[in-house]
Amino acid sequence: MVKLSEIIKQREQARKKPEIPEHLKIKKSLDYSIYDGFFTSIKSGVTSSFIMPFAIALQAGTGMLAAFSALPELAGSFFQLFSQKAVEIFKTRKAIMFWTALLQSLIWLPILLFPFIAKESLWLLLLLITLEAVIGGFQGPIFNSVLGDLIPEHKRGEFFGKRNRIVNVMNFISTFGAGLILAYFKKLDAAQSAAHYVFFGFAILFFLAFISRFIASFFKARYYDPPFTPARQSHSFFTFIKNMQQDNYGIFVTFVFFFRVASAITAPFFVLYLLREMKFTYFQFTLIVAAAIIGTFLSMGFWGKMIDKKGSKAALQLSAFLLPLSPFLIVISALFAPTAAFIFLILEELFSGIAWAGFNLSTNGFLFDATSKEQRINYTAYYNIFISIALAGGAFLGSALISVVPVFLLSGIVTLYLISGILRLLVTVLFVKKVRDARMVEIDFPGRGFFSRVISITPHQGATIEVLGTYHRKPVAVLAKPKPIKKISQDEKSQYQKKSMDYLKKNVEQEKRIKAKPFKTKLEEVGNIVEKIKKETQEKDLKEKLAEPEEQNSDKNDGRRN
Repeated sequence: MVKLSEIIKQREQARKKPEIPEHLKIKKSLDYSIYDGFFTSIKSGVTSSFIMPFAIALQAGTGMLAAFSALPELAGSFFQLFSQKAVEIFKTRKAIMFWTALLQSLIWLPILLFPFIAKESLWLLLLLITLEAVIGGFQGPIFNSVLGDLIPEHKRGEFFGKRNRIVNVMNFISTFGAGLILAYFKKLDAAQSAAHYVFFGFAILFFLAFISRFIASFFKARYYDPPFTPARQSHSFFTFIKNMQQDNYGIFVTFVFFFRVASAITAPFFVLYLLREMKFTYFQFTLIVAAAIIGTFLSMGFWGKMIDKKGSKAALQLSAFLLPLSPFLIVISALFAPTAAFIFLILEELFSGIAWAGFNLSTNGFLFDATSKEQRINYTAYYNIFISIALAGGAFLGSALISVVPVFLLSGIVTLYLISGILRLLVTVLFVKKVRDARMVEIDFPGRGFFSRVISITPHQGATIEVLGTYHRKPVAVLAKPKPIKKISQDEKSQYQKKSMDYLKKNVEQEKRIKAKPFKTKLEEVGNIVEKIKKETQEKDLKEKLAEPEEQNSDKNDGRRN
């Protein structure tokens, strides 16, 4: 007789859904990431380019514009320092991402009501915008940590290229639509000699931001959160600062920091330059901003493939030398009549979008490549703090300089752009060559490609040399005779090892200049690695030679049977 407890147990087991394989969970999570990015880009499109016009419509001065440009990012980055601690307390990254995104969406409801209930209190608006940035910034390192665990290293450039293309399409559409909405309500203001209808347009934009971010939060709740153990002995922020010039990641952060300072000098005044100095309409302003989005979208695939093949350093170096041209082009635009300047600025922003796409994608890729899984949350937070300090410092520096620099061509803003271009170029020349790549790249040989992990001494991997000696075989039919795998010759092995050793010695010499560790000790480590590789290669060749007679006898027996 079957017991009642056994029947209940059998029914419970029947109701249980089968466990979903991990690779399917990862695939679905990456799809959810794209949906999340789709709706988040709508929120970004209707807000990021229009917060400054909103402040200008509320009659904000240059000091307040600098505060709107700098303080939200700075405060958001500071609170990223607590992201790692939050993961340790709550033991889940997915829940933190969901609740922060949900709260972030709710912030836009009081913001859309602001012009109608507290129009004169700009500091209150700044507080709300800062709070929204703090909640979003707190989530950033946790989100990057989850994506870093889900996306394979060799697919990161391709995935982010695909995701960013979709994001930029929606960003463009939402930005363009937002510009049309504001242009319509601005016409109502002009027709009736009023100055309040445009705030209804801003209210519509911020309501769309609330809806889109609200939907995105529920996609975050469906992510797969892989097993994760926060680092127990993570470096503090001050320890990171102390050792910045002693490792590759620190040099990278230093370069990006100074480059962002040089760029942020003009950040608070671009919208002011277009709307007040050039007297463009909201629709013209939207077309100029949309040009940068189009440039980003069109070039994202190119930059992603470049990063996957040649590493983040190549894309970073190229884009860093392109970006100083952008402010110089804006200076040239001041020489033209308004209509010609409008067309010229569209082309300039198209170029700027292409260059910034490469810079942002390569810095994002470098951050993933140069940090370990356990340290990624902390190191992402440290990076974002430095960038936010750079943006804030640059914005306030620009606000101080705007009142003292001489007027050049149209206004002092043009002078700031000239200074920004010179500083960007100077920082790039001084720092970019010191940054070394930290991921898989390809070392080219005539007629053949050898894939090898970058030969350098990094804080996480040490000195590594990995030789791949065979091609990947293509799938063949079951009854077809397998094609022999091509093997590299001894001469090619020697060439590769020689080139690898030359590259390694170059990195060791550079490491000597930035670390206190003696060069002799490093060279001894290199010698041990080389001896190990030679020994493994000799053993492998010996096994192949011993296996050849057996293969020949097997082929003869097959011939006799035929």
